[in-house]
Amino acid sequence: LLGLHSDFFSNIFYGPYLEKTQEVKEIKDVDEDKFIEFVKSIHRKKFVFESVENALDALEFSDRFLMSKIAEKVLPYLKKMSIPQNLLGYALKAADKVPNNEDIIAWILTQFRSKSSILDALHDILPFVSADTSRLCLESSRARSEERLALVKDLSNSNKLVIHLRCFNEDNRIEFEDVFSVVNLFDNEFRGMQLWRKIPIEYSSVMIGEQNKKRGEGISYKSCDTGKVVVVNAHPA
Repeated sequence: LLGLHSDFFSNIFYGPYLEKTQEVKEIKDVDEDKFIEFVKSIHRKKFVFESVENALDALEFSDRFLMSKIAEKVLPYLKKMSIPQNLLGYALKAADKVPNNEDIIAWILTQFRSKSSILDALHDILPFVSADTSRLCLESSRARSEERLALVKDLSNSNKLVIHLRCFNEDNRIEFEDVFSVVNLFDNEFRGMQLWRKIPIEYSSVMIGEQNKKRGEGISYKSCDTGKVVVVNAHPA
């Protein structure tokens, strides 16, 4: 089955090489558990993977072992899934090796929560990816900044307050950013529920100016001019 899908394994098992005569064929520098899951995925009907990480491993193996048809099976599966934030760098690195990969790279970049998280991932994978993938990452990061500025400008002309939400992780690095509007009430306040609905559930407190509020507590921001940008910093428990 491996030989059927892979030129690499076809040569090992059936080619005119020394390995053909060896009862045990050693594959070096491969994680055993990941490779076992990879072989299992080949046996499964319609290439059903146990997890997104297994599918990304399959992409890496398909490049190393010359299995282009396997990559064609992995990509449709990945596009139906949500890639965990901690695997996005690995996803870019794996997809970098896929031929004609601009669409899949562009799709992976949409999964990042912020411009800074794209740049962090690129910093980590830069030695391992092509110049084209690096370029797509930088272009995506720049486009997000331009879109955010355009949105702020558009909202600033409306009768709403513009919220620039920044969600920080435990290392005080921005994991997620968003810009949206809330209704500017007649008394120049906005209420907490409008804001909490926009903040991911894992963030339990916010700082707005000098206010420090826990999830569920009322929030108001007074003395806001229409169109003013209000920076909201959210933090985990």
